[in-house]
Amino acid sequence: MARIADRYLAGEIGRAFAAVSVLLVLITFGGLLTDVLNKVSRGRIPAELVLTQLVLRIPDALTLLLPLASFVAVLMAFGRLYRDSEMAVLAAAGFGRWRQLWAVFRFALVLTLVLLWMGIWLVPQAQTAAQEQILEAQRSRPVAGLEARRFVPLAGGSGVVYLEEYDVQANQFSGLMLIREREHELDWLMADSGQMLRSEPDEPLRFALGSGERATVDEQNDRVMVITYGEASLSLPRPNESPDQGAEQSLRPISTLLADDSKAARAELDVRLAPALGALMLALMAPILARSPPRQARYDRIVIAVVLYLSYNNLQNLARAWYLQGVTPEALGPHWTHVLLAATLFLIWLPSLLDALRSRRVLAGSA
Repeated sequence: MARIADRYLAGEIGRAFAAVSVLLVLITFGGLLTDVLNKVSRGRIPAELVLTQLVLRIPDALTLLLPLASFVAVLMAFGRLYRDSEMAVLAAAGFGRWRQLWAVFRFALVLTLVLLWMGIWLVPQAQTAAQEQILEAQRSRPVAGLEARRFVPLAGGSGVVYLEEYDVQANQFSGLMLIREREHELDWLMADSGQMLRSEPDEPLRFALGSGERATVDEQNDRVMVITYGEASLSLPRPNESPDQGAEQSLRPISTLLADDSKAARAELDVRLAPALGALMLALMAPILARSPPRQARYDRIVIAVVLYLSYNNLQNLARAWYLQGVTPEALGPHWTHVLLAATLFLIWLPSLLDALRSRRVLAGSA
């Protein structure tokens, strides 16, 4: 009977988890696509990298979605069993609350190990690959997202470029218009055709231009100089490709983070380990929160679960920000939110623990 009940409860949780995960992924996929397309429109990501950048961002999104999906799945599975009085049948057959908790713990443990693997290895690898793709595209051309018939800002925000036609494979273009602002000067350049030349990573970006015209407006001296040329070369400074401190931390391997005692490294460790810890504790909290009388509303507990998870997730972000800014003590670190959740889990299960101890004393006394 116990094995049949274990399989039945595991099947209920698994089906609910699969359904909730697919729904959350579809919702999040739209947000990821919108964000990637927004970066393409601003020239931060080349248009041909949309699909790969989208795929490489999915693991990071899953570390946020899977803990919520597991929490809601256990709530839905147990809530249906309580609503249909199946939980009372399982309890009468000897499959009590602690056996039910063991079934949830096995499911949560597998998910925790998966999230640990994702946070320690998969997500950093995906972010590194995404960063390398963007940097490689920036090395081959001055503007990420450069394409025909679009005004695209230059990297660094120093100007804007427009191409009438652009051959990505050959790096050749026609109908170029470049507007660039420098100190007290405004450059306006037109070229009938041209090609981008290959350059080393530490060299400026170089272009070979066909016939065209260049105008320079000297705002300080109120003077305009116009030059017509047959051939010309153009150099643009390579944009700063070094990521910010937060991005650098997210790309570091776990071994270097463990050996680093800095605040940024400890905060990044919390980012990678928090989804696994949160998924385990939230899943173990769900069986108590799912307790309800028969024929109660089906989805009211789900709203509570979503609010609780969002509050926990936002509190984690605040804890890391406070720790990096020195608001919280150094000894407390950014991990106190997990201790708070563990204390909440203990308090939620405390009445059941006391009932179990009381029942054992009664049985021992009657024996």
